[in-house]
Amino acid sequence: MDRRSLLLGRRPAPTLAPTPALPPAPESGPDPVARPPSSVLPTAGGLAPFTPTPDAPWDARRARHLLRRAALSATPARVQQALARTPGQAA
Repeated sequence: MDRRSLLLGRRPAPTLAPTPALPPAPESGPDPVARPPSSVLPTAGGLAPFTPTPDAPWDARRARHLLRRAALSATPARVQQALARTPGQAA
């Protein structure tokens, strides 16, 4: 690109390389990625549902944390709604 084209905001047309053709997919055998819709995938980190204990109660701090992790705004009203439910229901 020359300086005049750059200053005038002109861009040269992009040159695209041809895309190589993909080989045809094999026709035999089941799809290794296909899963029945009712199957449940295991979690990668071995996460277990939160169960409140005396040392770790279901409180406003944990409710705010859950709401933030679920990409919801942790407004005081939402925190109160979450506290009225069990941790499993609030998620």
